[in-house]
Amino acid sequence: MSDPAKDRLIALPEVKDIVGYSGATIYRWIKARKFPSPCHPGDASSRWSEVEVRAWQEEQKAKRAA
Repeated sequence: MSDPAKDRLIALPEVKDIVGYSGATIYRWIKARKFPSPCHPGDASSRWSEVEVRAWQEEQKAKRAA
């Protein structure tokens, strides 16, 4: 999913499903600037760019393979 035109904003449960980590771990990584920051589209909820989350996931795979 690298086409920005097809990007969508996803909620934390889907982010957790994609990366396989807990919300607490994800927020800890955000604070440490090791994970994409969420946006807040008009309400108190947090949403992430699916493209950014999947790109982060691919970076982690590449680091492992190196």
